[in-house]
Amino acid sequence: MSLLCLTFSHQHVPIAFREKVHFDANCVANACARFRCGTGALSSVVELAILSTCNRTELYAFSKHRVGFISPAELKETRDELIQFVSQARGVSEQELIEMAEWHTRARPWSNTFPESLAGWNR
Repeated sequence: MSLLCLTFSHQHVPIAFREKVHFDANCVANACARFRCGTGALSSVVELAILSTCNRTELYAFSKHRVGFISPAELKETRDELIQFVSQARGVSEQELIEMAEWHTRARPWSNTFPESLAGWNR
């Protein structure tokens, strides 16, 4: 499986937009329920984690595609599905999300998020 991280962080996104994409506890529960029952239509995502704080909102998605073997078309499919998922969950236009999104793939996208706890992992 390939790991893909969609992030809207304080380093690149204004606070007004971060507030739009913030997932509080109820939003996370609703989004996860939609993901589990398939109404979110995330066919290329097999696992999903949502992290939402005052500084960032991040979605970590494990794609069904294997690491190192994900084609540009498969990567686009997963990205499009995540954008659509956030758009539906938070009521933000897909175009706005695309313009503000930052993406990380494969090698430790979270290295700046939890450097102490993950030091040495994936080496």
